[in-house]
Amino acid sequence: MVDSTAAEKKAIVNNPNADHALLTELWQGGDRFIQGEIAAHRACPDELRELALQHPDVLVRRKLAANESLATDCLLQLMRDEDALVRSAAIGNAGLEDDYLGNADDPSTRVRRTEAKRAELSAQLIENLVDDEDHWVRRWVARQPAASMAVLEKLSRDEVMEVRRAVGRNPNCPDEILERLAKDENSWVRAGVVLREDLARHILEGLETDEDIDVKSAVG
Repeated sequence: MVDSTAAEKKAIVNNPNADHALLTELWQGGDRFIQGEIAAHRACPDELRELALQHPDVLVRRKLAANESLATDCLLQLMRDEDALVRSAAIGNAGLEDDYLGNADDPSTRVRRTEAKRAELSAQLIENLVDDEDHWVRRWVARQPAASMAVLEKLSRDEVMEVRRAVGRNPNCPDEILERLAKDENSWVRAGVVLREDLARHILEGLETDEDIDVKSAVG
C-alpha cells in the first residue's frame, strides 16, 4: 500500500467494500485528499470520523459533512463550523432532517443558498428565507413546492428577473399569477411560463402571438 500511487489509493478508498482496516491504513499514510475521501466513505470508522471532525483542513471537514451516513450530532457540530464551505456541506446533507434546519441568519450566502435548494422545504423555512437579500436564495425559494400563494405572489413581483421566472416554473403557481407573468416585461420570464406543460390554454394563446424570439422558441 505504501508504494501505491495517489490515483490507486483514491480508487481503493472509493471502493464501497473497503473495510475499516484498509481505510485506517490508508488514512495513516494519506494526504488531505485521501483523508477527505475516507471521511466521505460510508464505512469510515468512528475513530477516523472523529479525527476528520477535528481536522485542521477544511477539505477534510467538508468531505465529512457530505457523508450521508454521518450521525446527527456530528452534522450539527459541522453546521457550526467556522468555515462556510463546511456548514454548507452539512446543511446540504440528505441525511439531515428538516427539523434541524433554520439558517436564514447565517452570514454566508452559500449556506443560505444551500438551504433554499433543499428538496421540499417546510412552509416555515420558506417564510424565513423569502426576504433574503441574495436573489439566488429567493430564486430557489420560488421553486419550492410548499411555497404559499402569498410567497409566490410576493416573489412574482421581485425586481430580479430570475426570481420571477422561478415563480413561473413552480408547479403550484396559480393561473392568476401566471397570467401576469405571461405579460412580464422580460421575455425570459414569459418564455418560462410557456414551457409549463400544464399551462392553461387561454394563457398559452396570449403568448402564441408574442414577437420575442425567446418566447417564439418556447412556444415551438
